[in-house]
Amino acid sequence: MSSNIKSRKEDFGVITYDSSKDTFVLVPNDSFDSNENYTLSGPLTAHWTTTLRCNARCSYCYLLPVLKKVNEKEDILSKGDAREFIRSFAQSGGFRLYLTGGEPTLHPFIDEIMDYANEEKIKVVVNTNGIIVPERVYESVRRNGASLSFSLDSHSGKEHDEVRKQKSFDSIVEMLGRCRNEGVDTRVISVASTGDVHYWEEFGRFLSEAGVGRWFIQGDNSKIVEGLDSDLESRLRVSFPSLRVRVIPAIYDSFLYVLPDGTACSNAWGDRVVYGKVPQDSVKDIWKKNSKNGLKDHLGIIRIEN
Repeated sequence: MSSNIKSRKEDFGVITYDSSKDTFVLVPNDSFDSNENYTLSGPLTAHWTTTLRCNARCSYCYLLPVLKKVNEKEDILSKGDAREFIRSFAQSGGFRLYLTGGEPTLHPFIDEIMDYANEEKIKVVVNTNGIIVPERVYESVRRNGASLSFSLDSHSGKEHDEVRKQKSFDSIVEMLGRCRNEGVDTRVISVASTGDVHYWEEFGRFLSEAGVGRWFIQGDNSKIVEGLDSDLESRLRVSFPSLRVRVIPAIYDSFLYVLPDGTACSNAWGDRVVYGKVPQDSVKDIWKKNSKNGLKDHLGIIRIEN
């Protein structure tokens, strides 16, 4: 992206996105009422499940029942339709595009999708399990100013590989080092199996030394893990000021979710409400049907300035 700062005007104020910090800020206007649940004019983020193909089978993956084999056929958007969807997302005022899966690096033209998004000044984050990041994908990330987000569940290689049931620890650590040396922004998502503060401090030290920019700690939806709260987040932020730490819900239901075939819906897993299909339906029209299109639905994402 040529600029880190993008803004859009709403009836209740101005929303600004800083892609270098991955933060959204609302500057409310004089008529703003904090008790109102204002409707956002469009999505802030699109969560595009580009493919259901995957080279891993993590036990807690919410898409596990529908994942496809690496070479299995599936219905995905054509290049032309993918470009039209991204253009429509940009016209709706969208800021950020998550490319997920499955394993998005298995998508046949994900590198070109990043090119399309960059043309529209959309920030891209590629969520990968890190088993293999093809060179063409990495080069597209670098030239388009995108971010690589890795799934890393422990600073212990043995523990990570056991939890994930895949040997990806070494490849992730190697790629994190390359990204640090070549100036590529990185994020780590960790699915929590413990709330032990000392464990997370050791993990944070490991990530800080690896040059990671952002760290999201998410709860495992299949069980209750005590201690994953704002106190842990605050403590880690103090201990590691260079890391932008968030202890967050596993899933935001206020994103625009798009499936591989272009179906736009309330979520990418389980029972869902279908709002339309891209690019046939515009993102603006789809967003109007989203039951989670209010400002209050986004308070975990947007900071409101006083």
